[in-house]
Amino acid sequence: MSAAALVSPMTGHPLMGLPTGFQAEDGTLYPTTNGITDLLDVRLADAAMQAELDVFETIPIEKVCYFRSVLFQRILGLVLPLMRAAGVPPACVEIGGGEGYLAGAFHHAAPDHTGYVCDLSIRALGNADPALVRLRADVRFPYLPPNSLGLAAFWVSLHHFSSDDARRSLDVAVSSLAPGGLLLAFEPNDDFLPRHQFSRMRISRQVYFDDEEKSLNWRTIDALARAAELRLRHCVGVNPPYSLPFLRHFRLWPLFLIATETLYRFDRLFKHDSRWWRAGESGPLGLGTGSYLLGVWQKPFSGTGL
Repeated sequence: MSAAALVSPMTGHPLMGLPTGFQAEDGTLYPTTNGITDLLDVRLADAAMQAELDVFETIPIEKVCYFRSVLFQRILGLVLPLMRAAGVPPACVEIGGGEGYLAGAFHHAAPDHTGYVCDLSIRALGNADPALVRLRADVRFPYLPPNSLGLAAFWVSLHHFSSDDARRSLDVAVSSLAPGGLLLAFEPNDDFLPRHQFSRMRISRQVYFDDEEKSLNWRTIDALARAAELRLRHCVGVNPPYSLPFLRHFRLWPLFLIATETLYRFDRLFKHDSRWWRAGESGPLGLGTGSYLLGVWQKPFSGTGL
């Protein structure tokens, strides 16, 4: 798909490409600067958008991925075969993706595929891989054409939305998926008891930059997906492998390293890959034992289901 295939956040209608950006039917200009197309429209701005901007334009850690590459490899080992089997467009968007590490891994694992990353933060997008199509966008409103994507991913971003805004963002994402396309959500797990305990400790302020930091439970995410008429394909609780460059930003990083690596090794010992990827076929696997939730849903090929 052409990188110029973008739509107006106001109307959802196609934008016309210009040498310096894009133009809507009503003459509104959406400029492209330093490779980043700015689809924010002041007519759609509200307090929720401004609050997110205030938080993420001031995050003290940048240019470093939270997780090690093995996590992305395992996830791509699941979704790429599913996409090829479904015959969907070779395109992925990382929604609220910041510096775009999932989209970047997707693009480099499948160079013939287009990787998009959408975020409110110009600062974060400026650190994303230039090989990606970088969009500054409020993902509650349209940004990509209908039926144009094979994969839409909320990568540690859905929990930042209110309930209503999460539904709006997910509906926009699903409308951009082609029939058979996949929706992926990777989110902090509210059913993971140690997360509750840690969030109540003073030490947690060293990790959570947002005072309103939240987590989600499986029931909430699955209800959103099912309301959009998606079919569950896989679900599992995950303890991801954190990267040392990220952890070293914290004053008590050796303690965090021991804790996160212990949880990750627990996953590797008890959740073999074959079970991990088959989890959704028989029901959720280990949802209470993972600090994160991973879910993959598929858009029906027709109005009557898959």
